[in-house]
Amino acid sequence: MKFSKYINENKIETIEEFAELVKRDCGKFLKEIKPSNRFLYRGISGIFDDMGVKTPRPDRTPKDTSAEGHKYLGKLFKKYHGWNARKEGVFCAGEVGETSSYGYSCIIFPVDGYKYLWSNKIADLYSNIEKDDAFEYKNYYGNYSILWDKYELTLFINGVIKKYKFEHEYDNNYIGLNHDNIEDDVLKTAEKELNILIKNYLNHNIDKYLTRYGSHEMTLKCKKYYYIKWYAENEFKLKRLLYK
Repeated sequence: MKFSKYINENKIETIEEFAELVKRDCGKFLKEIKPSNRFLYRGISGIFDDMGVKTPRPDRTPKDTSAEGHKYLGKLFKKYHGWNARKEGVFCAGEVGETSSYGYSCIIFPVDGYKYLWSNKIADLYSNIEKDDAFEYKNYYGNYSILWDKYELTLFINGVIKKYKFEHEYDNNYIGLNHDNIEDDVLKTAEKELNILIKNYLNHNIDKYLTRYGSHEMTLKCKKYYYIKWYAENEFKLKRLLYK
């Protein structure tokens, strides 16, 4: 048998052993990222070893997104992509600098059988949905939280009515807006645009992601992944060991 068959993944002592495990269990991923000559990174907290293997939680809780928004977005990902990227996903990036605020910056390798999603339009979904100009309705701008937050919806509709009244103040044919008459239309507009954003997430071309959109978040779904703390020396050695 090959040397890698005897390595204990629960106690990886050298970078050479780490590379053998990655070649053994992550062959499809290595083949997919090789054209880019780049790696995938993740910030991991609470780790003490320089390298190891982790099993993702299947029920991730959000750090920033509200519980209602987390649930709403999860349903959209399930609808269009078959899995809940907000709940089941492992968040990572193609640039190591994007990961340090979440823990130790690590290079990661998902075992074969993984899936992933990323967007060439959205760098960070949470930041996008919370932007004040995320979508527009009658020349008034707001964010997608109106879809799950009644208070934000009320504020938005009041803003629309006020702006519309101001813009048509001297219009002899002006007919005012009211909350009940436009609520459904506002929600349909926001819902349609957010659905398009989620539907357009990509599940392929990771080499394109790594070379052009590495600052954008990527979400992995995998049974487990190998990690090694990022140091320039580790990255250089891994490229030599994995691609020789």
